[in-house]
Amino acid sequence: MRVCLVPVLLLSAATACLGQVSQVTQEVKWGIVEGVVVDGDGKPLPDATVTSYAQARGATRDVLQYQANGSGEFSLHLPEGKIWLSAHKDSEGYPYAFFAFYLMPGQEFPTVDVKPGETTKGVVVRVGPKAAHLNYEVVDKDGQPVLGRFIFSRLDQTEPYSTSALSKDDLLVPPVPFRATFEAKGFKPWHYGGDKWGGGKGVISLKSGEVLNLTIRLQRE
Repeated sequence: MRVCLVPVLLLSAATACLGQVSQVTQEVKWGIVEGVVVDGDGKPLPDATVTSYAQARGATRDVLQYQANGSGEFSLHLPEGKIWLSAHKDSEGYPYAFFAFYLMPGQEFPTVDVKPGETTKGVVVRVGPKAAHLNYEVVDKDGQPVLGRFIFSRLDQTEPYSTSALSKDDLLVPPVPFRATFEAKGFKPWHYGGDKWGGGKGVISLKSGEVLNLTIRLQRE
């Protein structure tokens, strides 16, 4: 089984990938976790990215990303302790679900107790349903592109989610009801639903895989 390791934090840890184990890395005890990434229907998701999150003392970093193979299988070399696993594949409509905004029913992101020198097998990471698409373009009154940020508020969550935005892009969003605001320096905030954005007209509710095309025209303050 061939798995590609992609470092996320602290580049100094990359030396371990080349067989040059640092003194700090030697102090950590390691185990192996094997499993598969599946979609919402339980089918393997080829080449998905698997992310592990750990709080291992002495480790040079606590977040790693790996690429599963063509059958969705992975074999991870991880520090001992409790490790949380998630998976994503943007190109297939499964976004990185680190932020609560992207958490959805049907996802299974397990926590694994990694034991030194042992292999934990049969772990399943389920990405859940595909996201919807927000295909947008942001311009001023003269049709010039504008950069800014989106603020999304899910109806079932209390904390909003903010992300920087290009002037034109195809953004993955969860297929759950939410509200959308766009902010840019020097412009009035734009709300989906206009003046009635606080009511039912301001709620975006898309199905899995559905596309919403938006042209956002901003007004100067």
